[in-house]
Amino acid sequence: DSGELTVELTATLRPDGHIHVALRRRTPDTANPVCAGAAMMFAPRYSDAPAASVVMARDAQPSAWTRNRLYTEGMFHGPSFRAVEEMNMCGPNGSVAKLRCPSRAALVRSTSDPALLTDFVALDAAGQAVAFWSQEKLQPCGDIFPYSLDSLECYGAPPEPGEPLECRTASHGITSTDLHSDIEIADSRGRVIYKLTNWADRRFLVPTSLWALRITPRSSYTGGEWKEPGRGAEGIATCS
Repeated sequence: DSGELTVELTATLRPDGHIHVALRRRTPDTANPVCAGAAMMFAPRYSDAPAASVVMARDAQPSAWTRNRLYTEGMFHGPSFRAVEEMNMCGPNGSVAKLRCPSRAALVRSTSDPALLTDFVALDAAGQAVAFWSQEKLQPCGDIFPYSLDSLECYGAPPEPGEPLECRTASHGITSTDLHSDIEIADSRGRVIYKLTNWADRRFLVPTSLWALRITPRSSYTGGEWKEPGRGAEGIATCS
C-alpha cells in the first residue's frame, strides 16, 4: 500500500547438500524476519516418475464449471496464468482438471523463451484447480490463498506450452479457515511430472457484494444506493 518494497533473497548451501532459500523484507539497519523459506535439493537427473497416488475423487461427478466461466466468475488471473482449461470432475474430497499452459512469451520481459527449471504457471494452476473445487463444493463466494507446502517433487522438465496436462487434487483437513490438499500433475501419457504434498490454503469467506466487486469491478459496488438523502437527516449540522 505504501509503494515499492525492497526484498532480499538469499541462497545458502548447507553441509547436508541442501540449499536453504530465504526471502526477507529489506529495510535499512533492520534485521527482518524471514517472510518465506524453503530447502531445495538438486540432482544430476530427474528421478523416475512414481505411480499416481492421488486417487480419483470419490463419488465424483462432472464439474458444474464451464470453460467460459472459469476466468470470468472464478479466478482473477491474466492471460499468461490462465492454465486451467477445464474442470472435468468434482467430488466431496477433490477434483480432476485439464491444464494447458499458455505461451511463455510474455512472462519475462528480457526473453520470449525463458529457461525454467520448474513451470511455475502449471504449479499455480494446481492451486487454481483447488480453488475452483472449493468454490463448487465448499463456499461459492470464498477465496483461498496458499501459505505452506510440505514438499514439491519434480520428475521431469517443464512441459511445452500447449501440452495437455491432467491435475488431480485430494483435499483434507478442511476447517472454516484452512484447507489442505495433495496434488499431482501428469502429462498426456499419465506420467507424473509434479507431486505436491500438503499444499495448505487459508480460507477467506467473502460477502457477496465484495465477491461481485472482485469479479466485475467496473459494474459492482460494495455500498447500497441511498435514494432519499434528505430523510432521517435531522440533527446533522450544516454550515453556510
